[in-house]
Amino acid sequence: MKIITPSQFTSTRWKNGAGTTREITRQIGPKGYCWRLSIAKVIRDETFSTFPGMSRILTVIEGNGMALHANEQTQDAAHNAPVSFAGAIPVAGRLYDGPVQNFNVIYDPHLIAADVQILVAGPARVLAARPVRTYAVYCLRGLLEINGTYLDCGSIALIDHKEVQLKIPEKSLGLRVQLDALDLVKP
Repeated sequence: MKIITPSQFTSTRWKNGAGTTREITRQIGPKGYCWRLSIAKVIRDETFSTFPGMSRILTVIEGNGMALHANEQTQDAAHNAPVSFAGAIPVAGRLYDGPVQNFNVIYDPHLIAADVQILVAGPARVLAARPVRTYAVYCLRGLLEINGTYLDCGSIALIDHKEVQLKIPEKSLGLRVQLDALDLVKP
């Protein structure tokens, strides 16, 4: 397990030049990366950068949410409600009521299956190990405990191919990213 703290995040310009993101980590791949985790602050209505050949999962982790407009359709990106969309599609984000901070997962759907889930306080849970699975657990509020190690608010734990026990105390909140490498060799 590797813990990454906010001081280790890397600040980079958005691909479209309209803002900055704090990259948490990435897994190298044929298109530059197989997957990337980042946090972006959006302070005004903005058109998102496109990522052809990639898929995205966006979760508003601070603020009142935003509407995502693409292809004459609108998708609600409410607070702590992950939404998925194709990276190649131009998406315009309209803020509901003030700035937001988004946790982003950008991944190659030909190489990776990705899922994001908000984790609330409750009984200890087990994150099952698989040879092709990576978990990222981000602490949104309070403290999280993973196999006896505490994860501070704003920090993330990367867990490769290992089963862990996760405890979320009362008033704490987490975000779990599951990244499964797809089997590219078919029998």
